[in-house]
Amino acid sequence: MTGDVKVLFWYQEHMVGVGGYTDMIRWIRYFDAEPVVIDEMDQFYGKEGTTPAALDLDEALAAYPDHQWVFLHPDADTFLDEFEHPDGQVMYAIGSDFDGFGRPVGDLPGVKVKLRNPDEILAKLVVPVVLYDRHLHKLGRRL
Repeated sequence: MTGDVKVLFWYQEHMVGVGGYTDMIRWIRYFDAEPVVIDEMDQFYGKEGTTPAALDLDEALAAYPDHQWVFLHPDADTFLDEFEHPDGQVMYAIGSDFDGFGRPVGDLPGVKVKLRNPDEILAKLVVPVVLYDRHLHKLGRRL
């Protein structure tokens, strides 16, 4: 159901234009999810008719307290391909390509998962991997 799954990512200078933000949005919407950005470029925050935005991670956490948070972090203990994706309202959080989440994995609330190989890739590449894995899991097709 649209609106139940959201993907949070950082909107930074390198994300402007095709190949960055545009690709992220396409993948997120392709899997019937909604984007939410940490707006470091002042493009969306407080502006109607744009992608929902927050100024920082704490504001995003406060704005979506009813969502189950899943953080993609290379220091997590659980591999994405072994993770039981939750039902209901969920927020997949993809850290900044430069600063991650700006805090250690132990200081993040919710569930933390990591990619198996490679364990760190650009955010625009993480999004389709995470959402496709969720799709396969929900269809019961993941081995």
